Amino acid sequence: MRNLKTVNVILAASMLAASPFLAPSTFAQDAPEKSKTADDSLPTPREIIDRFIEVTGGMEAYKKHTSRTSSGYFEMPAMGLRGPMTVKQSSPNLMLVSIEFPGMGSMQQGYDGTIAWSIDPMSGARLITGKQLDQMKREADFFNSVDILKNFDTSKTVGIADFGGEKCHQIKLTSSDGITNAYYSVETGLARGSKSVAATPQGEIPSITTISGYKDFGGVMTPTLTVVEAMGQKQQIVTESVSYDDLPTEEFALPEAIKTLAGASAPAEETESADEKTNEGASGS
Repeated sequence: MRNLKTVNVILAASMLAASPFLAPSTFAQDAPEKSKTADDSLPTPREIIDRFIEVTGGMEAYKKHTSRTSSGYFEMPAMGLRGPMTVKQSSPNLMLVSIEFPGMGSMQQGYDGTIAWSIDPMSGARLITGKQLDQMKREADFFNSVDILKNFDTSKTVGIADFGGEKCHQIKLTSSDGITNAYYSVETGLARGSKSVAATPQGEIPSITTISGYKDFGGVMTPTLTVVEAMGQKQQIVTESVSYDDLPTEEFALPEAIKTLAGASAPAEETESADEKTNEGASGS
């Protein structure tokens, strides 16, 4: 049971790294990097992202697709766990991540454009709120991982740092939620990963995400290996196939258990809103 609980916590930190592209989370500030001081000789974040888009196929190639299904597997080698994994996404902001572990059951997270949710053997069905909801909204944005700048308030190229054994431009991205650091290869222009702190029901968990093994799927160069380091464990997400434009919106419909939870929470929210209006009226009289 202890191992199952550990798996559950780690999955909460890593499932949203399952996008086939770089998808940094943004909740707590990373430790400062030992890198060169930002100066005018460094490319701007816009130039770095534009180069990434170009070397992975170009924006026109990305815009040709409105939905995406990535299939492969998730594994935690140290625990001897491995199971098939599917990530479904559709424009503008629908997402469903599923992992099936033999002997443990299914773990799912989803976002239908309004409600974020999770179902797993340890916690059962639950609605995702707070910082996790903010994170889910970003990850569900179909083009978030292509042009990450649009989802942040400020961005700055802070220097050149070693990441995954490669010299990378380090971009510091800031939003109202916090700070993340994203890394793009100086040599190839490809995204290599990020350092962040993921919000989970058990608290904030620092993680390092490294991506590699780019392959062409549908005219878009896509990383096939994502390695997430969190809580002293390594998890690998391997993408074996990517298909496009074959997902009806019904694929992202809320499970019945989530519909029940969402329905139960709505009256409470309406009551709170009514109470606020009553109080406002009383104070104004």
